[in-house]
Amino acid sequence: MNKNLFKTFAIAAMAVLAGACAKENEQLAGPSNVTFEVSTPEIATKAIGDGMTATKLYYQVFDADGKAIEGLGVQNKELESGKTTVSFQLVKDQTYNFIFWAQTPVGGYYTIDGTDGLKKITANYEGKKSNDENFDVFFAVEKALTINGPITKTVTLKRPFAQINIATTDVLKAGETTSKVKFDGAMSAVKVKGVPTVFSPLTDGFSKSADVEFASAAIPGGDFTITGSTDTYKHMAVNYVFAPVDGTVYDVEASLKVEGKDVVVKVPSAPAKRNYRTNIYGNLLTT
Repeated sequence: MNKNLFKTFAIAAMAVLAGACAKENEQLAGPSNVTFEVSTPEIATKAIGDGMTATKLYYQVFDADGKAIEGLGVQNKELESGKTTVSFQLVKDQTYNFIFWAQTPVGGYYTIDGTDGLKKITANYEGKKSNDENFDVFFAVEKALTINGPITKTVTLKRPFAQINIATTDVLKAGETTSKVKFDGAMSAVKVKGVPTVFSPLTDGFSKSADVEFASAAIPGGDFTITGSTDTYKHMAVNYVFAPVDGTVYDVEASLKVEGKDVVVKVPSAPAKRNYRTNIYGNLLTT
């Protein structure tokens, strides 16, 4: 992820007020005076974390105090190739706040509050599986925008969470250096402790927290490389959890099943930061 005088000289005041109302109504009925060109990053080829599941944009305008504008609730629009344009017709010389939120059209992942609208968004982690790209979302907030005339602005959305990635080499036994593992049918489940579940974009705050358990699911696959290293890793898990802009730490535990072998990987105090990837990698199947 903004808004009267009188009593003396009643006749003159009423005349002026009527004129003002007429002008305001004319303005509200006229062409849009605030336009946002909205886009998401990384919309390219189909790959892990490419953002292609976030195809529905929700947006809402609030007054300077963060109160919803009467008659202008949460609106939505389809994103085409990660882009769209939205417009508002707002009163001149007033200040407004705007929230933009792009997510999957599939229900059950995020809940926009029925009262507070886009000022309160809840992530529905319970019962969800690991490696689900429907959790990938984007947002932006435009604050304290005063309308002095027609405005056109570009808004680039960003992720409100950290992407927790787990990857391993294809070595199943200690000492091996060549490919030995067949990842067909491999599964992964991930637990992340103390994850905030409610996001307030306008104040950039979080509330509530839970130990999130992403149930076992097929690994996302795909190769993973590290700058400066010649090793290649296989993606075993990719999950998204809310994280603050200044960063935090989460206890992460992954349960991997490869060729009938069960491996548990525990990483206490793994760093996590909004719009960043946390990469946990190594010879995870052997150590």
